[in-house]
Amino acid sequence: MRDAILRFVPRTHWLLLTIGLVALIQYFIRPSLNLNARSHESFFFCLLSALLMIYPVLSLSFLISRTRLRTLFSYLGAMSLFILLFYYVIMMHLIRLFKSLDGAISWGEEAMILAVSVAVPLLIGETVKRIPLLALFFRPIKLNPLFQRRPS
Repeated sequence: MRDAILRFVPRTHWLLLTIGLVALIQYFIRPSLNLNARSHESFFFCLLSALLMIYPVLSLSFLISRTRLRTLFSYLGAMSLFILLFYYVIMMHLIRLFKSLDGAISWGEEAMILAVSVAVPLLIGETVKRIPLLALFFRPIKLNPLFQRRPS
């Protein structure tokens, strides 16, 4: 099983079949799942759609892994701790700031807020990587220069 996953190659007919089935389920049955209200209609079809979408997601990730975008996604994945810790606080602060300026936020401002709220945590992460004392709190000890063996 592990080898089959590692040697995954998307097949066009399976990809089209799964996307087509999900489209048919969504168009004709319209299953809805509201986790906040803890309500669901057609739970079976919601589950089936979710399981069917695994194949297109794996296919897309396979295709991305063959392009130059893989380095960007690899970097974002490595820095995901900092993004998850800090983006929400930064985003909410920027939203409050922009709403106080003119009362409404345009889509361009939203895109800029999103970009800044991801870029600032990346800068924080790069700073933490370069300061060994801060790295103790966020990074594995084996990567910390304070615990590296020095040649004698």
